[in-house]
Amino acid sequence: NFFDEKENNKNSKQPINKKKFKLIIIYTLIAIVGLLFFITFKKKSTYNYQFSHLNDYSYMDATGAGIYTHQQLKEQKQLLKKNFFCNTHSNSQCSRNTEQMLLNTRINVLKMLNADPNYYQVVFTKSTTHSLNIIANSLDGGHLSVHKYSHTSVIGMRSSFDRYDVIDNFSNVQTEKINYNIDDQLGKNKIQYRKTQKFNLLAFPAKDNFLGIEQNLSMINQIDYFGYNDEQTLTLLDAAAYLPQKNLNLSQIFPHFVVFSAYKLFGLPTSVGVLVIRQDIYPSLNKQFFGGGTTTMVNLYNKHNQNFKLNYERFEDGTVDFLGVAVFNVQLQNRLKNGIKSVQGKIVQLLNNEMAGLKHKNGQSLVELYSDPQSGIFSFNLKHNNGSYIGYSVVQKELDNQKITARTGCVCNPGACYEVLNISQELVEKLIDLKRSCNEDYDFEGDKPLGVVRISLGYWNNERDVRRAIKALKRFID
Repeated sequence: NFFDEKENNKNSKQPINKKKFKLIIIYTLIAIVGLLFFITFKKKSTYNYQFSHLNDYSYMDATGAGIYTHQQLKEQKQLLKKNFFCNTHSNSQCSRNTEQMLLNTRINVLKMLNADPNYYQVVFTKSTTHSLNIIANSLDGGHLSVHKYSHTSVIGMRSSFDRYDVIDNFSNVQTEKINYNIDDQLGKNKIQYRKTQKFNLLAFPAKDNFLGIEQNLSMINQIDYFGYNDEQTLTLLDAAAYLPQKNLNLSQIFPHFVVFSAYKLFGLPTSVGVLVIRQDIYPSLNKQFFGGGTTTMVNLYNKHNQNFKLNYERFEDGTVDFLGVAVFNVQLQNRLKNGIKSVQGKIVQLLNNEMAGLKHKNGQSLVELYSDPQSGIFSFNLKHNNGSYIGYSVVQKELDNQKITARTGCVCNPGACYEVLNISQELVEKLIDLKRSCNEDYDFEGDKPLGVVRISLGYWNNERDVRRAIKALKRFID
């Protein structure tokens, strides 16, 4: 019957040939290895293509500038081939199209910052430094306080203020819990700002470019609500070193000003800065200089008679770099769509571990690290086996020989540099007339180093870069 026949067929089946089984396993393993090799090769080929312009250099100065890829150049070429942009100070179709592109880019900047256009407007400048210059010249004196880890460009604002001081920390910020409401604050501030002749401005980095320390940004709302040192105070957030790795959220914190540069994020364009201004402070900004595009009518013979445009247009003297902004917008769209390309944590950890393990034969550590390595910023000096320092310019030359791009000196952050190297104000006064360049070989005053070596990592850095850097540093082991 049917069941007997099925049982007979079952018993008649031959056992699986062991040799065939082994071959199947071997072929499967070969296929897996081949697939892994293909994926690795493709990834390496993509990397080599995207960064072929590095000419085999390991670029390890991410905090100094981002790095562009061949894909970005391709997108830029396609953009300019398909679109024609021109000067916006006209009513031609081309001008209107360009103005719309600028508007779209402003919107995308606000999206990246999660900022409400009812609270903020975007001004395009030439750089972060240019943005700071505009703020300083528009506040018409007052009192400037800067955090001690501020960039030189922030410190440079002081010449436009009546009073200036440096703060070590934010201990004077009131920590009492508040129910902060931006709409209530804007309404209250608009009235107070119109009565204010001289403003207090507190400027600080979201993340400094020397130690890699991130500040507690929640204090911005506390300062806006309570003031600073019991005085109503505006806040300026330098986000140039912060935004390449993280997003700001201006729906939770509400600084009056935010500044950064496009090239810090994307490598290009190098001619576009961003100044984000909170709406309530606009009417009180007393900008004096004006250029083409910022006025609607000018009396040639009366220096006090000109009609300024409103809001962001008032601050964009001359013609905005509209081609640069167009390129910037493409990269903004990519970031909004795909997210941030951040440095790999395993690469940061590898460099940190390898540097910590560099020792002379007598056990003396080679590397003296000053910064927070988890930030991706490694500011350090090298020491001989007797504890004396090796000149940072000597290290720079060896890194160059090994095709490694890094940064040396005080990296435009005198406060952090002087603090970690214990450089006194008396020594600074002495050196003012002696040091003339960031690139000179004036490494020491006596046995005291006057700067550091800084390696800062970006999303493009890989294990090969780390191994190459460590190999270069090992040459200094005694």
